[in-house]
Amino acid sequence: MRAEKRTGFSEDILDARSNRIFPLSQVSPEDTKFELTCGCTKMALLYLYDRYPRERVEEFVYNTRMNIDYLFDFNNWISLDYYYRFVNGLVEFTGNPRSPFETGAYAVSRRCFGTLAVICASFGTVAGSYRSIVQNSQRWNKVADWSLKELGRNKFRLSTTLRPGYRQIKNNCLAIQGVLSVIPVISGLPPARIEETECGCDAGNTCTFEVTWEGVPKRQWGWSVAGACLAAGFLSMIFIGFNTTSWAIAVLLGLSGYLFGRRMDYQSRIIDISSQNQEQAVYLLESVNAIEKLNKELQEKVERRTVELKKTMEDLKQSQAKILVAEKQAVVGVLAAGMAHEFNNPLNAICISNQSLKEDIGDDSKLKPQVEIIERASGRCRRIVNDLLSYSREPRLQVGVHLDDIVESSIDLFLAEHPGGIEIKKMMARGLPVVQLDRLQIQQAILNLIKNASDAMNDHGLVEVSLHGDSKNIILAVKDHGPGMSESLRKKIFDPFFTTKQTGKGLGLSITYQLVTRNGGAIDVSSREGEGSTFTITFPVPESGSVN
Repeated sequence: MRAEKRTGFSEDILDARSNRIFPLSQVSPEDTKFELTCGCTKMALLYLYDRYPRERVEEFVYNTRMNIDYLFDFNNWISLDYYYRFVNGLVEFTGNPRSPFETGAYAVSRRCFGTLAVICASFGTVAGSYRSIVQNSQRWNKVADWSLKELGRNKFRLSTTLRPGYRQIKNNCLAIQGVLSVIPVISGLPPARIEETECGCDAGNTCTFEVTWEGVPKRQWGWSVAGACLAAGFLSMIFIGFNTTSWAIAVLLGLSGYLFGRRMDYQSRIIDISSQNQEQAVYLLESVNAIEKLNKELQEKVERRTVELKKTMEDLKQSQAKILVAEKQAVVGVLAAGMAHEFNNPLNAICISNQSLKEDIGDDSKLKPQVEIIERASGRCRRIVNDLLSYSREPRLQVGVHLDDIVESSIDLFLAEHPGGIEIKKMMARGLPVVQLDRLQIQQAILNLIKNASDAMNDHGLVEVSLHGDSKNIILAVKDHGPGMSESLRKKIFDPFFTTKQTGKGLGLSITYQLVTRNGGAIDVSSREGEGSTFTITFPVPESGSVN
C-alpha cells in the first residue's frame, strides 16, 4: 500500500520523509488505547506542517514516542493521556498558547477529513452539523459524553463531560473550541463565536460552551435569479416545443439560477460581515493602542516606584544600622561613665602614692624599677579612664570653627608624639565654610584615625589626609596603605571593644564614631584587602555658614 493511502497525506511531503520516524513496534500500548481517534492529532500535524520544516515536525512527534504515520490515519486510536502530552508539547514547541485553538481550523480542511466529508457537510445546515457532532460523538471518542441544547435560531449550548477516571486540561478545552468555531465556515459563513460558561479544569469534568453563528443569508438573489432562469427556460420551450428535453432544460436553468443567486447572496452577506469586521478591527486597534499606552505608563510608574522603594529600603537599612550602632554606643556610654568614675578615685590614690614613694626612695633604690612599672601601668589606666569618659561627655559646640585649623594642629600633635616612621601627606583645600562643633573632641577623633592608620602600617608608611568640600558639606579623609580589611571586619569596625590588635582595647574607633556623630557628622570606611583603608568624615555646613 502506498504511504499516501495509509496516511491520507499529500505526496510532496511524503516523498521527502526524514528518517527520524519512531518505530510503530516500539509505541507503548498505553498510548494507543481506544479513547480518541487520530483526527485530533491529524489536524495538529497539518497545522505544524504549514508552519515548520518537516524535519522539525517529525522530530517533535518522535519525542512524544509515537509513530507519525499512525497519527495521520483517522481510523487509528490514541489514549487521552497521550493526546494531553501531545497538545501540551504542541504549545511548548510553537511557543503559542493559542495553538490548540488554531488547529481547529483544519477540521473543515479537505486535507484532514477528505473532500467527500466536507461536501456532505456543506449540503447540510450549521445547526445540523453541530447536532451531528453530538449524535456521533461516540464514533470518535470513548472518554466523554456530549449534549446539546438549542438556545435560539443561531445559538446552541454544547456540553462535554469526561467520564470518571479522566481529567480535563485547558489546552484540550481550547482545541474543542477551535473545532466548534469553524463549523459555520463549511457553509460559507464566518467562524462562530464561542463563550465558555463552564470549564472542567476549574471544578468537575464538564465544559460548557455557548456557540453563536451568523444566520444563513436571505434568499433574495437566489429566488430572483431562479425565476429569471425559469422564465428563460419557458420561453425557450415556446421555440423548441413542450417535451421532456425542454422541461429538463427549464428545470436545470432554474436550479442553476437558484444556485448562482444563492452564491450572490452569500457574497453580499460576506461583504457586509467583512465591513462590520473592519469597523470592529479599527475599534479594536484603537483599543489596543490605548491599552498599550496605559500599559507603558503603568510600566513606567512601576519602574519609578520600584526604584523609589529600593532606595527607601536601602535608606531604611542604613538607618537601622545607624540606630543599632547608636544604641550600642549609648549602652556602652552609660556603662563607661559609671566605670570611669568608680575607677578614677582609687586610680588617683595609686598615682599620688606612687609619686610620693618615688620621691622617698631616691634614684639608687632597688625599688625604682617596680615604681616605674606602677607609674606606666597607672598612666595606661588613666588613658583608659579618659577614653571611657569620652563616651559620656556631651560636646561643647563652638560656632565658626575652621576645620582645616583643627586638622593641621592634629597632624602637628601626632608628629610631635610619634617622630619618625610615619610620613603624612596633606591635601588641604582652603577657604572652606566654617562649621559648628567641639574643637577638642574632633581633634581627638582625627588623632584616633591617624593613630589607627599608623598602627595598620606598623608605624612605617604614608598616611594621606585630605580635606575638601562645598557649600553643603566638608569632607575629611584619612587613608592608609596597610593590609586593608574584609567586608565582615568592615561592618564591625566601629563596635565597642572590637579590635584586631593583640594589645588593642577596641575603643579608639568606637570613640571616634561617637565623637563625630555627637558633633552632627557622619563617618564611614571603605577598604579592600591588600589595598589599605580610607576613613571619611562628613560635616554638614550650617545654613548660615560662609566662605572665608
